[in-house]
Amino acid sequence: MNALVFGANGTPGGAIVNLMKATGSKVITASRDSSKTDVQMENFGEQLKKFESKFDACVWAQGMNTSDTLTNSEDFQKVFDANVGFIIETLKILLNNNLLSKNARLVVVSSIWQEASKTNKFSYTVSKSAVKGLVNSFVADYSPHGLSMNAVLPGVVDTPMTRANLSQAQITNIEKETPMKTLVTSEDVARAVNWLASPESSGINGQFIRVDNGWSQIRAI
Repeated sequence: MNALVFGANGTPGGAIVNLMKATGSKVITASRDSSKTDVQMENFGEQLKKFESKFDACVWAQGMNTSDTLTNSEDFQKVFDANVGFIIETLKILLNNNLLSKNARLVVVSSIWQEASKTNKFSYTVSKSAVKGLVNSFVADYSPHGLSMNAVLPGVVDTPMTRANLSQAQITNIEKETPMKTLVTSEDVARAVNWLASPESSGINGQFIRVDNGWSQIRAI
């Protein structure tokens, strides 16, 4: 399987690349920084053509997070462009250059916050909600051409960034509220993405798979 992965420099993205390679996929990584990935965004379509093969799977694991409210959302456009606009623009390039195989499977790493809200996450929540509309619209328009798109919705992932941004008390509270009493890992996210990107998930289309050990749905009262 030939796969294209955006956001490979991040912790979840790196885990996705590693698992895809371990399970036999040929993975091409894309980034604005050519020193860290196979291709960069400048002349993106032309760079991809040099690999002389179409992609059977494409994963978007890039993005931007910030804390804000509506009245202090100075970075809203940056966040929206990173989380939504980037996917739209790269999809246009892939489609216009005929770089996707006939039955390509596309996967977006979104967030459980596309389905819910929390305080001080205005720009992030709005952008992730827009990802849901993007996936649904793509499925409506391009499924007749054999293409599928699904999204993985991680909860609070146990990464160095999470532990840097949340206090131990906050992490402990999330663990207590989670039925399995533990945070999910980047490898958990990667396994869901790898399955959705593979032919083994044939028949799954337009779905939003939560990877959070049940945290966002189950509450003990």
